[in-house]
Amino acid sequence: CTHIIHTGLLYMFLVFFSGYVHHVLISCGKASLNPWIVGGADASPGSWPWQAYLSIAGSDGSYMCGGALINKQWILTAAHCICSMSISRSQVVLGARDLSSQGLEVVKRGVAEWRMHPFYDCILGQRLDNDIALIKMSEPVTYTTYIQPVCLAQKNSTFHTGVKAWVAGWGTLEFGTTPTILQEVSLPVVGDNQCQCNYTSLDLSIPGKTICAGYPEGKKDSCQGDSGGPLVVKKGSNWVQAGVVSFGYECARRNKPGVYTEVSEFRTGSRTPNGSLQPITFSAGAQCAAVDVCLSLLRRGTTRR
Repeated sequence: CTHIIHTGLLYMFLVFFSGYVHHVLISCGKASLNPWIVGGADASPGSWPWQAYLSIAGSDGSYMCGGALINKQWILTAAHCICSMSISRSQVVLGARDLSSQGLEVVKRGVAEWRMHPFYDCILGQRLDNDIALIKMSEPVTYTTYIQPVCLAQKNSTFHTGVKAWVAGWGTLEFGTTPTILQEVSLPVVGDNQCQCNYTSLDLSIPGKTICAGYPEGKKDSCQGDSGGPLVVKKGSNWVQAGVVSFGYECARRNKPGVYTEVSEFRTGSRTPNGSLQPITFSAGAQCAAVDVCLSLLRRGTTRR
């Protein structure tokens, strides 16, 4: 009976995520103010108009996460961000760049409800698979130059080794400081086998429905506070969300790529109601690099929040 219930919940989550959540996306992934990106720097105003700042009040204190606007009322984020969320005391901020000086372009909304993947287990602690969730805002937002939805990667999209991706957030910087200005960084996708190899000595199995991204030398990465934010790639003139910031070993460590929940793995198909824009299928022709050496790693990865 438990299996039947879980299967039913999973089906409901996937159908909801694949259909209803995307129903107003007439246009997505457009960032008219986005210049050419240089990694590890302050983001320009309006560069990532789908970027959400989540101020979360929970049973274990207050913390922040990231998220992505996918239509006028829904945010895509990580499940571990909402395990202890108090709906009445949490907030979504959109259109922001500098959290210390918010202009008229900034919109704040309360949280009406959330939907977590039914196979993600908060009680067992650091269970790393199915780390994906949805947040419904208290009211819809109006699209502006600074607030736009991101496109979602279609089922069967492929993200080969070396594909350039970008991640942004207000998470921890190199020396443990927390910025007020949105940070952005470009990262190459790391192949599944190489990523697993890099984490083997930590006795950590990388979940199958994930994407890894980072440089062999480290130095650039998402970090604590960036969890739930979008990992995006560009296809033509559209920005497509490939992943959700999930976990990693510390931050920006050598041969420790960040691990992102793969969005396309949680879509059930290409149908969207009301004749709206189809989710974008991403594919790049690069080949996955061979795994040569498993490097010595130190300790278990930690969930980012």
